Amino acid sequence: MTTFKLKTFLSGDDYYHIHRYIQYAKDNPVFHRHSYCEIFWIERGAGIHLLNNQRLNIKENHLYIIRSFDSHAFFTKSELQQVNIAFPTESLKNLCQRYNYRLMDTDITPLQWTLHEKHFGMINNLLHTLLSKRNTQFNLELFLMNVVAVLEKTNSKILFSEDKAAHKIPPWMQDFFDLLTEEKNLCLSLDTLSDMVGRTREHISRQIKKYYDKTPSQMMSDARIKFAKKQLTMTRKPILDIAFSCGFSSLSQFYKIFKESTGFTPSTFRKNKP
Repeated sequence: MTTFKLKTFLSGDDYYHIHRYIQYAKDNPVFHRHSYCEIFWIERGAGIHLLNNQRLNIKENHLYIIRSFDSHAFFTKSELQQVNIAFPTESLKNLCQRYNYRLMDTDITPLQWTLHEKHFGMINNLLHTLLSKRNTQFNLELFLMNVVAVLEKTNSKILFSEDKAAHKIPPWMQDFFDLLTEEKNLCLSLDTLSDMVGRTREHISRQIKKYYDKTPSQMMSDARIKFAKKQLTMTRKPILDIAFSCGFSSLSQFYKIFKESTGFTPSTFRKNKP
């Protein structure tokens, strides 16, 4: 089987490669895999996508993410036009680790989405933005983050890791999480939240570690950052106001934790929102 290498397509210090490709009926399909990941979507035409021993119909508005362990090929009776972005596997791993996505899970295949016209337009707008920027890891990962935000609107189930503990957790813990994610409670302390569910701080800490391998502080921070991302995307509120409404004690603390969580500062995240 042929294995394509990313360095074959890159020029100079480029981090990724963008290519618009047309496959015709006369072209012989090449079953292959990559030393990298790629995301592609079909702009025109229809055909068959052979992916990991599956035979899938592929047509306009279909989008795929292909990992380095996937193998695939295409054939068409007419023609098939696609936009393809090849990039290092490291960037997809970073995205999964940062947001708990399951895109690198070997048991999830195919990574396929059928885009509505609105979402297809959003993806193409993101492409045009990427084309206008320097070819760097930062800009590629920002693009991927925004693309996944669009994909989440169409099918979020395929994106997120299954919560294997969710069906086992005690009712009081679910109450704790429900309280934790309410906007009015984001500024509350762990002691106050513990009192609200009738458990001690120490007991909550032990149980969250048992079921989720996290600390309560990490869970609270995750909830605050999730709310902050929504506020940055959906409102024009000053970043300082958002920071305090999320329960952060200072703007510097907010910037530090937000960047650790997302890889971007709040201002950069807002500027490049999908």
